Amino acid sequence: MYESESIYRVRVNQPFNKLIDMKKIYILLLFTMILFTGCKKEDPPIANFTAKSSAYLTESVTFRSTSENADKITWEFGDGKTANGESVQHAYQESGMFNVKLTVENEGGKDTYSQSITISNGKAEFNITNKTSWGIYLLSCKYGDPDVEFTEYGYITSGTSTGFVQTNQSQIGLGGKANGIVFVCVYPFSVVNFTKNQFAIYDTTHIYTGNQIVGIDKTISIQIKDLSAI
Repeated sequence: MYESESIYRVRVNQPFNKLIDMKKIYILLLFTMILFTGCKKEDPPIANFTAKSSAYLTESVTFRSTSENADKITWEFGDGKTANGESVQHAYQESGMFNVKLTVENEGGKDTYSQSITISNGKAEFNITNKTSWGIYLLSCKYGDPDVEFTEYGYITSGTSTGFVQTNQSQIGLGGKANGIVFVCVYPFSVVNFTKNQFAIYDTTHIYTGNQIVGIDKTISIQIKDLSAI
């Protein structure tokens, strides 16, 4: 009877021991999976961004990162200024070509991407179209400037335009010579910054004309009329 009881105990203990072994294996596998998942290296980042390739002086330009797997984003604008973030804005205070560098990082590594941007010498551009009935020798200047510096465009035939000129001025004065008479437009042309402005002179444009210069102070006799009247 003692032997049968001993045999009975052995038969009960064997599956229990196997259950303990299974638990150990399960815990070991679970620990290994957690360890493997925790140590898995993050995919390295891929740097890229979008921005316009040219801009005006002092214009606010948007730089937007289209990078992948980026945890940290750093911008270098090529003029000594930097910024952080997915989408940033920057305005250049000097003209020229600048190399913009984007650096992205995560635990898996680091990547960079560069792109150039050209900044014009002015805050805006303008051209002038001659919509009068005749050709005009045309010029422009900063409106109201006592130390006038003229930009000459030469002879502009009816229906044609000058090329675009960069400017930092808010108002432009126009004038020239038509039918042998020198004239200046009465009203200035207002410049809208960060865009191409298109001005035009018509037969109905109001102008000043001078018919004589008197005395050493160079007082000029002024008349106001339409361009069609000269």
